[in-house]
Amino acid sequence: MGITKDSNAREANTPDERSFESSPKISKRFSSPKADIILRSSDDVEFRVHRLFLAEASTVFRDMLEIPQAQTQSAGELSLPIVDVTESEEVLDALLRWIYPWAGKPKVTAVAQMESYLVAASKYDIAVVLEALAEGLKPEFVEKHPLGVYGMLRWLQITHQIHMPEAVSMARKHMIRSSFDLMNPPPSELNRLSAVDLLDLIKTKQAFRQVVEEIFTFNGIPRCNTCRKAGESTPLWWPKYRSNALAALVEGNLPDFVFSRSFMIAAVRSVDCEDCDGSFSNAHSQNYLILMKTKLLYLWENGTGGVYGAKLSDWNRT
Repeated sequence: MGITKDSNAREANTPDERSFESSPKISKRFSSPKADIILRSSDDVEFRVHRLFLAEASTVFRDMLEIPQAQTQSAGELSLPIVDVTESEEVLDALLRWIYPWAGKPKVTAVAQMESYLVAASKYDIAVVLEALAEGLKPEFVEKHPLGVYGMLRWLQITHQIHMPEAVSMARKHMIRSSFDLMNPPPSELNRLSAVDLLDLIKTKQAFRQVVEEIFTFNGIPRCNTCRKAGESTPLWWPKYRSNALAALVEGNLPDFVFSRSFMIAAVRSVDCEDCDGSFSNAHSQNYLILMKTKLLYLWENGTGGVYGAKLSDWNRT
């Protein structure tokens, strides 16, 4: 009579199955046979790396590696100390790629990526990574995600003491000076932004636009003979130019653009007055336009416009 087995009973794993189940997941990129330590990510991926690179890049790793680590047998190949870290495979891989002197450094394309890398680099005090990330906060990245970057950096400043004033100022300036709609922000960029910071941005943007409009207030540009005889209070070209300039600035154009001769001449020649050319070319008009440009450039770069400073005393704060 043959021996029967309970169909529900679990058989002991074969040696091959046990070996397979116990084999750790090893990073393909960081699997050097000459490694002398293993970093294990929060999702259980082993990175077989070299103490020398870690210690040179990070004071935290340097101190950590001075503490004796437990030896372990991994897949019958290496008996190396293992250090468990709280970072995921993706974050740890990126940090190590910056640390190692290899080509092909990570590319940061999302705000969430930037945040996780900054937090980890700050935690381990890895200067080379912090410098690379600061370099990555260029206008093309910041201006693509201005509110997300601003909220992230403000949150990191409060929670992790990571202060990156240039990037904060860049994001703030872009939102205030451009057509970015703070009243209807992309939901995806609100993750780290506080209501207080959003309200501050909205109020500051309103104040900034008010100051720009005040700079463009009419102040005695002389009328041409035709406009004077017609009883116009200003030369006809002025309101047209002012309207065009304010619209262009709201769209994010630079002061140099709205004060370029071609931009101004286009407004002068768009009105039905043949004599307005003379009003525009008048020395008094040119001096006044130069003064306006000086005020606007100063406001654009510094967040204050001389006599308007009280209204915008904190627009450039970081």
